[in-house]
Amino acid sequence: MSILILLSSHLLEIVLASVLGLLGFVSIMFSRRPAPTQMPIDRNRQSKPLPGGDESIRVNSILGEDCNLIESVYEVDTLYKGFQRGLGISRDQPFLGTRQPNRPYQYLTYAEVQERVTNFGSGLINRGHIVGQGTFVGIASKNCPEWIIVEESCHSYAQVLVPLYDTLGQEGIEHIVAQANTEVIVLSGDKFTERFKTVTGTKIPKLVVKIGTVTEEDKVLATEQGVELISMATIEEEGKNARVDHVPAKPDDLATISYTSGTTGKPKGAMLTHLNIASNCAGAMTVLNRNSPFNENDCYISYLPLAHMYERSMQTSVTMNGGRICFFQGDVRLLMEDIAVCRPTIFASVPRLLNRIYDRTMAVVNASSLKRKLFNMAMRSKQIDIRNGIVCNTTIWDKLVFKKVQAGLGGRLRLVASAAAPIDPDIMNFLRCALGCYVIEGYGQTEATAGATLQFPSESNLGHVGPPLPCNIIPSHRR
Repeated sequence: MSILILLSSHLLEIVLASVLGLLGFVSIMFSRRPAPTQMPIDRNRQSKPLPGGDESIRVNSILGEDCNLIESVYEVDTLYKGFQRGLGISRDQPFLGTRQPNRPYQYLTYAEVQERVTNFGSGLINRGHIVGQGTFVGIASKNCPEWIIVEESCHSYAQVLVPLYDTLGQEGIEHIVAQANTEVIVLSGDKFTERFKTVTGTKIPKLVVKIGTVTEEDKVLATEQGVELISMATIEEEGKNARVDHVPAKPDDLATISYTSGTTGKPKGAMLTHLNIASNCAGAMTVLNRNSPFNENDCYISYLPLAHMYERSMQTSVTMNGGRICFFQGDVRLLMEDIAVCRPTIFASVPRLLNRIYDRTMAVVNASSLKRKLFNMAMRSKQIDIRNGIVCNTTIWDKLVFKKVQAGLGGRLRLVASAAAPIDPDIMNFLRCALGCYVIEGYGQTEATAGATLQFPSESNLGHVGPPLPCNIIPSHRR
C-alpha cells in the first residue's frame, strides 16, 4: 500500500512538472511580448566625471560631451509655465479628482482649476496681500484640490508657499510660521480647531482661510484669537468679482520653503526656486521619457503628503503633461479601494506600502504547494524577460499568476516609483515581475528639491538607486 502511495505521489509530481513545462513553453511561444527596450547608456558606466574636473564629481552619462546640466523640458522653467502647458493640452479634460465612499471619482477640469486659481489669488490681493515675493502663504491640509489651487495661485502671483504638517509638532509649526512670516494660512476642516490655535498663537498670521464652512464656533475662536477668519469659497467669490491679472513668478523666484524635521534642533527650511523644481522634474522626465513618457492620458493617485517635495514633484510632472490626479480619501485603510477605482497609470510609493503588497501576495502563494510552484515558475520566466529588456503584462503568467496583484492596483500601471527609504531587492524583483510594468527606485532629499538619483526604466539590475539625475552633479565617495 505504501509503495502505491509513493508511486502515486511520484506520478503526480511528474504530471505537475509536465504541465508546468508546457505552460512555460506556451508562455514563450504565444505570449504577446513587446520589442525589447535597451538602456540608453552603458549599464556599467551610468555616470561619468565632469570634464576637466575631479574624478569624484559625477554626472549622468546621458549628458553630452560638454556635460551641460538639463534645466528644463518643453521650455518650462517655472511652475506657472508647467500648469499653463497642462492647461493648453487638456483644458476641458479631467484634472483633479475626489471621491466619497463607494462612489466614483468626480473631477475638476483644467479650465475650472484655472478659474479658481485666479479667483483665489485675486481675492487675497484685493484684501491687501500683495503680489510678489513678500507674501508667504502657509497651508496645512490633507491632499485635496484646494491644496493645488492655493499652490497654483501662489505661482500665478509670484507668492511663496509654505507647507505645514502635523508631524512637526506644535513647537515646530510655531517656529515655521514665525520664521517664514506666513501672513496668510490656509487650513482644512479636519483638525481645524487644533491647527488654528497653533498657528494663531504665534500672532503672525493676519488672515486664516478655512477650506470648508466657517461655523459659529469657528467665529468665536477667531474673535478670541484676534485673527480674521474667512472661508476659501468667500475669498474665491470676492476674487471672481474683482479679478487681478496674473503676475507670474520668474525662474529664480522663490517658489516654496519646504521644511524638514532635520536631525537636530528645530525644523530646517529648504528654499527652493521655480527653476530648482522645474529642472528637477526635467531631469526625471529626461530619464523616464526614454521608455515610459509622461502624457495626457496618465492618471496619478495622490496619497503621499503634498507637504513633501517627492509628491509635489510627481504631481508637477503629471500636471505639465496634461494628466489627471486622483486624491485618496485621506484614510490609508481605504487607499487600495481608491486605487482600484482610480486605476492609475503612475504610482509613486514608499517601501512600507510596497512591502505590504508583497507580504499579502506571499501569504496567498505559500498557502498551497501548487500555487508556490506556479509562482516560482512565473517569477523565473518573467525575470528572464526583464533581463532581456522585455517589460509587459501580457504573458500567460500575468493571466494565471499575477492577474489579481495587477488588478488590485487598477490594472493599468505603466510606472511605479519607490523612494524615501531603501527597498529590499527581492521585493523590487517581485514587483517588476508581478506588476508587468516599469518599477524604479530613486534617492533624494528636500535640499535637492526631491530627486538626486534615479534608475532608468529599462534597468534590470537590483540593489542600487541609479545614476545622478541629468539636472545635477553628485560627489562620489567610493573608496
